[in-house]
Amino acid sequence: MASKNTDDPNDQRLVVTRIDFSNEPVDDHADAKATQVLEHAGQPIIKPQPLFMKRARGYVPEPIILSHEMPAILGLGGQNKNTLCIIRGKEAFVSQPIGDLNNPATIHDFHQTLTHLLKVLNIKPDYVAHDFHPDFYTTRIAENFAVPAYPVQHHHAHLSSVAAEYSVQGPVLGLALDGFGIGENQQHWGGELFFLQGSQYRRLACLQPLPQPGGSEIVAREPWRMALAVLFAIHLESEIPRLLKSFKYAPLLELLKRKIHCPLTSSCGRLFEAISALLGVCSYANYDGQAALELEGIIQTGEVAQAGWKMTENHLDMLPLVPYLLDQSPSKAAAVFHVTFAHALTEWVKRYAINLQISTVLLSGGCFVNKALSALLLNNLKQAGLNPFLPEQLPPHDGGLSLGQAWVVSQMLEKNQ
Repeated sequence: MASKNTDDPNDQRLVVTRIDFSNEPVDDHADAKATQVLEHAGQPIIKPQPLFMKRARGYVPEPIILSHEMPAILGLGGQNKNTLCIIRGKEAFVSQPIGDLNNPATIHDFHQTLTHLLKVLNIKPDYVAHDFHPDFYTTRIAENFAVPAYPVQHHHAHLSSVAAEYSVQGPVLGLALDGFGIGENQQHWGGELFFLQGSQYRRLACLQPLPQPGGSEIVAREPWRMALAVLFAIHLESEIPRLLKSFKYAPLLELLKRKIHCPLTSSCGRLFEAISALLGVCSYANYDGQAALELEGIIQTGEVAQAGWKMTENHLDMLPLVPYLLDQSPSKAAAVFHVTFAHALTEWVKRYAINLQISTVLLSGGCFVNKALSALLLNNLKQAGLNPFLPEQLPPHDGGLSLGQAWVVSQMLEKNQ
């Protein structure tokens, strides 16, 4: 607990937080005297709808019931916000949030959790599923299980976790709005429209790709870099000195001009970060999703900017909206961005739904923790006559990947029987 003084010396606020660090294992030693628990599942964090942020104590290890019996499959999850999933018959057991697999403590907790789950469930996996990314820790250890291991594309797993929860077989459309995932073309994906059926998927279109000056890891920590990329992309270089005067942008601008060390991304998360930084809301991020969260936090009221996007055969481009946003107050611009983006996404999905004669739409990815975007998009899709599904029993972020991975492998095995 901590008190924090605002600009008003008489205004003191009490902040109450959890004892575990962000995306690290729960420090069960610190509160051992206060609470004796057998498993440190953590406290669940939920937004209304319901929408899980963390599926933890009180919900873990309650299984998710599947449509039919399946082989014993272990889903290893992703690199960040990791969870494990074990399918046993008609039950999918998803672990508590383990965290980001980039430090020894979390990796130790990962193996401890895996050993415990296998022992408690009295099961040995016949198959293993892991992320498509070659450098993820879970990918590197997948071959250690001496059973067949199958890679699953990141956003395919996101959407398949929703299919598993609702027992959807397809054909369906899937909209993945996320921060990062390697695509089969080795590009950075994160704003994808898929066709899905069983274990198969086809990428129909994506958000207009943007360059990431300096690479994906640093732009996530420094959203102003994506703001620079957007201004460069829409030929508003004359606005850079005014909007980014506090930043050393000249070397990065040269990288953009020469197309060096600026990998392209279709990430929805990077788009939110660009808008947040352009409006002066968040230029540096201390935690995952901060720029988007703070942008959502200043929303007031706004209308759809009808000329704020364009659709091509392969892309949805939101950059036409940017000049309009720059002429508004940050709170008005934030609202206009959210309502316009939700409207554009609806029109985009509806176009493919009509062409393919599909009405069911699966929604997943880390950007759906944005309550405003989720509510707007769900409402718009329903009004358009579509049937959208957003995860309810798992978070839409990477905490749901393990179930989606296991589900994809189960569908593949059924197809091959």
